[in-house]
Amino acid sequence: MKNFAAIFFLSLILFACSSTKKNIKANANNIKANTNTTVTKINSVDTSLKANDGSSYQNAIIIDDKSEATGIAKEYDWLKKNYYGYSFISQSLNNYEGKPYDIIKIKTADGIEKRIYFDISKFFGKF
Repeated sequence: MKNFAAIFFLSLILFACSSTKKNIKANANNIKANTNTTVTKINSVDTSLKANDGSSYQNAIIIDDKSEATGIAKEYDWLKKNYYGYSFISQSLNNYEGKPYDIIKIKTADGIEKRIYFDISKFFGKF
């Protein structure tokens, strides 16, 4: 009877160890799957952030205002909020596909020169 109890106890331990290995392997696969999902979500968010970043005419920041004075102030508020510590280099008014755009050239706090495009069609020429 002692041998039966010893064999039963040993079998129970071996079964428990083999189950643990399977669970560890299953958990590792789940972690890997969740990590891949997270990376995909991050990449999709990064892609969506590129719209209306002011990097081109097509991605111009749209200033929705009714007068030039407040519209121009909103351009500089946007620059301060998105490029804190920037230095102003120049500003120009251009027309592109029948719409007026302000292009403001800045130097970021990191020392990188950028042109930021603003669609000013909603307030341009309105005092």
